[in-house]
Amino acid sequence: MVNNLILKYQKQLIIFSCVVILFSVSSLLRNKNNNEELKNFSKSDIARFTISNLFYKESRYIRTYEEKIDGEMVYLAFYVRNSDYTTWGYKVKFDGNRVIWGGIYSPYDGYFNGRWRDSNYDEVNKFEEINHKIKMTTQYSDGYVNTKYYHIGD
Repeated sequence: MVNNLILKYQKQLIIFSCVVILFSVSSLLRNKNNNEELKNFSKSDIARFTISNLFYKESRYIRTYEEKIDGEMVYLAFYVRNSDYTTWGYKVKFDGNRVIWGGIYSPYDGYFNGRWRDSNYDEVNKFEEINHKIKMTTQYSDGYVNTKYYHIGD
């Protein structure tokens, strides 16, 4: 009788342990594959940091807006260039931890729907959240890599 209870308890413990392990593994794989769950930053922050990194602008001067375009969530980022006070605009979307951008406004063309910069010849922009910082990495087709860290409040 006691042996049956112990055996039943062991079976339940094994089943419970398997469920916990499966849940943990699936959670780890989901976070590793998507890499979209940010703890201290928003995707709007990442969009600002991307444009800041690409065009050498201080991120605090870039304004972002969330917009759904063609059924896809994108971020619109705008800044005013100091040298001539012209406004420039970009669209930003995410593919896991990759950030893809395109132009949407220039003082010469007005509003336009620029191509997404996702061809083999375009730079690759990636982000990684490390504690309370975001590491932005841009790798160009010639092999040059630009890395910059952004902090909360940047």
